[in-house]
Amino acid sequence: MPDRDLDVKIVVTDKASGAPVSLAAVQLLNYDANNVIGRDEEGNMITIQNVDGQDIMKAVPPDKGINGETDSKGRFLTEVKPGNYVISASKKGYQTKQIRVQMSKPGNEVAIQIEKAPTA
Repeated sequence: MPDRDLDVKIVVTDKASGAPVSLAAVQLLNYDANNVIGRDEEGNMITIQNVDGQDIMKAVPPDKGINGETDSKGRFLTEVKPGNYVISASKKGYQTKQIRVQMSKPGNEVAIQIEKAPTA
Protein backbone atom coordinates (compact mmCIF):
# COMPACT_ATOMS: atom_id res chain seq x y z
CA MET A 1 0.00 0.00 0.00
CA PRO A 2 1.44 3.41 -0.91
CA ASP A 3 2.23 5.89 1.85
CA ARG A 4 -0.58 8.32 2.55
CA ASP A 5 0.43 11.47 4.30
CA LEU A 6 -2.20 14.22 3.95
CA ASP A 7 -5.26 14.29 6.21
CA VAL A 8 -8.52 14.95 4.40
CA LYS A 9 -11.93 15.71 5.89
CA ILE A 10 -14.88 15.59 3.50
CA VAL A 11 -18.18 17.02 4.71
CA VAL A 12 -21.36 16.20 2.77
CA THR A 13 -24.44 18.39 3.36
CA ASP A 14 -27.91 18.78 1.88
CA LYS A 15 -27.77 21.79 -0.46
CA ALA A 16 -31.28 23.01 0.41
CA SER A 17 -31.21 22.64 4.21
CA GLY A 18 -27.50 22.63 5.01
CA ALA A 19 -28.05 19.52 7.15
CA PRO A 20 -25.31 16.88 7.26
CA VAL A 21 -25.96 13.84 5.05
CA SER A 22 -25.09 10.64 6.90
CA LEU A 23 -24.33 7.33 5.19
CA ALA A 24 -23.46 9.03 1.89
CA ALA A 25 -21.03 7.04 -0.25
CA VAL A 26 -17.75 8.89 -0.81
CA GLN A 27 -15.09 7.98 -3.37
CA LEU A 28 -11.69 9.60 -3.98
CA LEU A 29 -9.85 8.83 -7.21
CA ASN A 30 -6.31 10.06 -7.82
CA TYR A 31 -6.10 10.98 -11.49
CA ASP A 32 -5.03 13.85 -13.62
CA ALA A 33 -8.25 15.77 -12.98
CA ASN A 34 -8.01 17.45 -16.37
CA ASN A 35 -8.46 14.08 -18.07
CA VAL A 36 -11.69 12.99 -16.34
CA ILE A 37 -14.67 13.52 -18.64
CA GLY A 38 -17.56 11.81 -16.83
CA ARG A 39 -19.12 8.43 -16.04
CA ASP A 40 -20.65 5.69 -18.13
CA GLU A 41 -24.00 3.97 -17.48
CA GLU A 42 -22.33 1.47 -15.12
CA GLY A 43 -20.78 4.16 -12.92
CA ASN A 44 -17.26 3.77 -14.33
CA MET A 45 -15.27 7.00 -14.43
CA ILE A 46 -14.24 7.87 -18.00
CA THR A 47 -10.77 9.34 -18.46
CA ILE A 48 -8.75 10.37 -21.49
CA GLN A 49 -5.29 8.77 -21.52
CA ASN A 50 -2.49 9.45 -23.98
CA VAL A 51 -0.98 6.17 -25.17
CA ASP A 52 1.77 6.29 -27.79
CA GLY A 53 0.62 9.74 -28.93
CA GLN A 54 -3.03 8.69 -29.25
CA ASP A 55 -5.79 9.89 -26.91
CA ILE A 56 -7.92 6.95 -25.80
CA MET A 57 -10.91 6.76 -23.47
CA LYS A 58 -10.59 4.47 -20.49
CA ALA A 59 -13.28 3.38 -18.02
CA VAL A 60 -12.20 3.10 -14.39
CA PRO A 61 -14.45 0.85 -12.26
CA PRO A 62 -16.05 2.51 -9.22
CA ASP A 63 -14.36 0.08 -6.79
CA LYS A 64 -10.94 1.69 -7.39
CA GLY A 65 -9.58 4.48 -5.22
CA ILE A 66 -10.57 5.23 -1.64
CA ASN A 67 -14.18 4.43 -0.78
CA GLY A 68 -16.15 5.06 2.38
CA GLU A 69 -19.29 6.41 3.98
CA THR A 70 -20.05 9.59 5.89
CA ASP A 71 -20.76 9.44 9.62
CA SER A 72 -23.81 10.90 11.41
CA LYS A 73 -22.33 14.41 11.01
CA GLY A 74 -21.82 13.99 7.26
CA ARG A 75 -18.03 13.59 7.64
CA PHE A 76 -15.61 11.18 6.01
CA LEU A 77 -11.96 11.19 7.12
CA THR A 78 -9.03 9.64 5.28
CA GLU A 79 -5.40 10.18 4.31
CA VAL A 80 -4.08 10.61 0.76
CA LYS A 81 -0.87 11.29 -1.09
CA PRO A 82 -0.50 14.75 -2.66
CA GLY A 83 -2.11 15.03 -6.10
CA ASN A 84 -5.24 15.73 -8.09
CA TYR A 85 -8.42 13.96 -7.03
CA VAL A 86 -11.96 13.53 -8.21
CA ILE A 87 -14.25 13.19 -5.19
CA SER A 88 -17.72 11.77 -5.65
CA ALA A 89 -20.55 11.84 -3.07
CA SER A 90 -23.79 9.94 -3.55
CA LYS A 91 -26.78 8.68 -1.61
CA LYS A 92 -30.10 7.15 -2.61
CA GLY A 93 -32.61 9.95 -3.17
CA TYR A 94 -29.87 12.46 -4.05
CA GLN A 95 -28.07 13.43 -7.23
CA THR A 96 -24.44 12.29 -7.34
CA LYS A 97 -21.99 15.17 -7.08
CA GLN A 98 -18.41 15.08 -8.37
CA ILE A 99 -15.79 17.71 -7.68
CA ARG A 100 -12.13 18.02 -8.62
CA VAL A 101 -9.62 19.08 -5.99
CA GLN A 102 -5.87 19.30 -5.60
CA MET A 103 -4.40 18.00 -2.35
CA SER A 104 -1.03 19.56 -1.69
CA LYS A 105 -0.85 20.37 2.03
CA PRO A 106 -1.97 18.86 5.36
CA GLY A 107 -5.39 19.64 6.80
CA ASN A 108 -7.55 19.53 3.66
CA GLU A 109 -11.27 20.05 4.21
CA VAL A 110 -13.64 19.56 1.29
CA ALA A 111 -17.32 20.55 1.48
CA ILE A 112 -19.73 18.86 -0.93
CA GLN A 113 -23.38 19.90 -1.19
CA ILE A 114 -25.68 17.33 -2.76
CA GLU A 115 -29.20 17.96 -4.02
CA LYS A 116 -32.28 15.78 -3.69
CA ALA A 117 -33.07 13.92 -6.89
CA PRO A 118 -36.13 15.17 -8.78
CA THR A 119 -39.22 13.07 -8.21
CA ALA A 120 -41.21 11.79 -11.14
